[in-house]
Amino acid sequence: MNLESSLNRVNDLMSRFVTEIKGAAAMGRTDLNKAAETILIPLLNEIYGWNLENVNYVESNNNYPGIDLADKSARVCVQITATTSAAKVKHTLEQFVKHEQCLEYDRLIVFFLKEKQNYTKKAIQAFQNIVQGKADFDIEKDIWDWRDLLKEISGFQIERVDKVRRILEANFGDGREIGYHSNPNDIEKGNATERFEEYLDSVCEKHQDYWRPYAFIDEIDDSTWFEFGLDTKVGTQQTRKNQSQQDGKSQQDGKSQQDGESQQAKRKPILQAIEELGEQSLLIFGNSGSGKSTLLSKLFYASALKAKKGESDLIPVLIELKSYETTGGDSGLESLILNSLKSCDSDLCKEDLKQIRKEKRLALFMDGFNELPVEGAKPKIKQYCKNVRTIATSRNEGDWRELGQRLEIQPLTYDEVIGFFKEHLPGTSQEQLKELGNRARDFGDTPLMVWMLYCIFNTNKEIPETRGEAYRRFTTLYLERLKEGIDLPESRTLLSKLAFKMIQFGNTGNPTDFQLEISEIDAQNILDSEQALKLLRNCHLLKFYGKPGNRRIKFCHQSLQEYYAAEELLKVFRNQTSYSDEKQYFQCLYLNHRKWTEPITLMASLLADEALSLDLLRMALSVDWILGARLSREVAFRFPRKTIELLIETANLSEESEVSSWLKAELLGITQSSLALSYLLNFLTNSNLSVAQRAAFWIGRLPPNEAVPILVKAIKETEIWVLDSGNGGITNIDIFGREYQESSVRKVLSHENLAFKAAAILALSHIDEREAAKQLRSIFRDPHSIIYFAEQPQLKKLLAKLDPDFVYQESSIIIGDSKERESSNHLNQALSLLAHVNDIDFDLSFIINKLSQEKDRVTKESLIYGLGGIIQVESAKALAEIIRVGSQYDREKSSNSLIRYSRKDAIPYLLEIFEDSSLGHLEK
Repeated sequence: MNLESSLNRVNDLMSRFVTEIKGAAAMGRTDLNKAAETILIPLLNEIYGWNLENVNYVESNNNYPGIDLADKSARVCVQITATTSAAKVKHTLEQFVKHEQCLEYDRLIVFFLKEKQNYTKKAIQAFQNIVQGKADFDIEKDIWDWRDLLKEISGFQIERVDKVRRILEANFGDGREIGYHSNPNDIEKGNATERFEEYLDSVCEKHQDYWRPYAFIDEIDDSTWFEFGLDTKVGTQQTRKNQSQQDGKSQQDGKSQQDGESQQAKRKPILQAIEELGEQSLLIFGNSGSGKSTLLSKLFYASALKAKKGESDLIPVLIELKSYETTGGDSGLESLILNSLKSCDSDLCKEDLKQIRKEKRLALFMDGFNELPVEGAKPKIKQYCKNVRTIATSRNEGDWRELGQRLEIQPLTYDEVIGFFKEHLPGTSQEQLKELGNRARDFGDTPLMVWMLYCIFNTNKEIPETRGEAYRRFTTLYLERLKEGIDLPESRTLLSKLAFKMIQFGNTGNPTDFQLEISEIDAQNILDSEQALKLLRNCHLLKFYGKPGNRRIKFCHQSLQEYYAAEELLKVFRNQTSYSDEKQYFQCLYLNHRKWTEPITLMASLLADEALSLDLLRMALSVDWILGARLSREVAFRFPRKTIELLIETANLSEESEVSSWLKAELLGITQSSLALSYLLNFLTNSNLSVAQRAAFWIGRLPPNEAVPILVKAIKETEIWVLDSGNGGITNIDIFGREYQESSVRKVLSHENLAFKAAAILALSHIDEREAAKQLRSIFRDPHSIIYFAEQPQLKKLLAKLDPDFVYQESSIIIGDSKERESSNHLNQALSLLAHVNDIDFDLSFIINKLSQEKDRVTKESLIYGLGGIIQVESAKALAEIIRVGSQYDREKSSNSLIRYSRKDAIPYLLEIFEDSSLGHLEK
């Protein structure tokens, strides 16, 4: 065999070697990595004259992390890996430096079994930061793949080339497969652990900018919108008064509001709520653009970071459920998970997934539970997730009840919106800030919409009048910022056509379904041109992913797909004639299907013709009153009076009608029009509390400059005035505190309803803390307020903050003098209040002494759980002492108390108990 033939054979064998490695990786066979090490030892020794040994075996009692092969005399070591990510290189260098292998070896070579990749400047700088001053590492010279070996061999004489060829022939010539093992258990657990570490490194690198999930945000290069905090609602029990006094009619009115329900919702930062739920599975739902995907990415990144640092043994995986259909079969979810693992350049395989699922270490982060393209997949997913810690997002609650908790992302408050604009638009006038804030309220109070308003105003100082106009201006602004080659009218036409067809036809044959992603071939068929699709690839409002020839396409945000569909729907609506059959056709195809609700409302906000707008409103009201009210909100921006009059007339909302009062208030409130105010005010005095509260809620949703004067007037003129601090009647307590006169607050304080009093005190604390503390002391001492006060965490925190000495003194009396305060409610109230006192140190001996002398089991249990909630070291120590010497009942309750409040400060005392051999009598 001559030199040329020998070189060609080496090239063929090396290509087979690489191909088998890639195939093995695709099938999850990581055992080939070990076989590759065995092949590469003689190969590298022959090519470079080294004397490499496999340190995984030679140094079996002292394995070198990050190194596979080494020649101590040549002071060279090699890492063999099929993972080409920057994270893998960083991990190898970190191990090399951490274990001071740089003192033993002058050169570290990273050999990739697949083609090496180009790294960003940021990644290269990260490599240098790791080795700086400790080792020399040059990515041009020290990162290799098989092509580097061929380049070196190409300069050899025939004798040396033949030696290389014979090594390759011996291992996998004549059709032999390299390193095949029939038993998958040959894969060592140590290698699996390393693969998980590599996966976590890659995840942390790729998702550290978790707030940039959308391509258009990267293009505009502005990440301001991720700074928004997000709230959710949590329920607290509330004693409802006067419920039995409602007459039959008012009870009927309240059915839509589930009148007997005793839940009052409170806003809370959603990250805090998630943390308090611990490891429970949960569903996060909210409107389009509310920040669900960004929040999920943040939680996923935080989980990966904890696992990487060794603070958690969970392995997090992030998947998009909208891609479920691309996998098919019963194992659709499992395929999605494996694809996600591989997308992070990891060698993790199906066996690894089975392992972590069996060990209950899998943590699933699922985006778009409502976007599943296959309806029948939901039962399979819920079955798979029963024993898996899962966090999912959705536009709605869906069928999630059996899997865990549900948290709804709340709209941004007016103050949050104004605060954002003030910070990011310095120098903007108060009037412009107020107008921007009002528009944000009108358009949906979501981070995405507020961020879009910011981009529009920051560029041209314009404030869109409607939500549809905001989308139109934003997308135009975005396309204008792109490079040449984008034709704005043509791009809008093509995007609109694509979005419309994706929603119109779906992919299951069901007229209620729609598509959030589509194949490249289907997109070309819709656009009638491959060239048209190429044009859209330049705009980045679409995402293309997958291999060429089999790519998938989706809009980078669902709301953008709905906007462009609205633009096409607008053409369809304008082209309809006045014939009744064509109107019925439009109603049947579009107004009658939920999938068109968002595009229809956006279309309504784009209509500038009064006759067409009112015609659309009539058609919607004939289908569904709630839909009609939603469209009224959009149309009322341009034609307010005729819109509200049409709604009242068509939905029969006059005072004399038989329509439920709650439904009247709801329909009028949805319009969020100031013209509906006079009608809503009439409901404030309704004998049904739920109706009055709903009216107050919608009044409170209006801009403060409109709502505040009206509510002040209501306080002055109304004997029974509704203030719903939880669901937001006056709603924004901060606004209430700043804007209202103290005399108005005092009038509410005199009301016998404790709910009104509590909300007014919270408002008063913004005006006069001393007076608020006085009112709190008064309520605290009122025997009738015990249950209500104990279930109002805001009031407890406020009293503990404003007057901690009073809390301590009064609680001491209640706890110490059982004759004066015999009610267990008083005792629990006092203990609960003490848990909120953080500003002063107080002596716990009176509680501990009472506990040691107490005979009554109920009282003892209250004291034990009360101690667990008081975050002082003495309380943890006291509970540990009970575990050491108490009765079986007391030990059980004390243990539960420490667990309930996660008292980690009790650990040292508990360890002492375990180490005390004299306590062998304690039950397990």
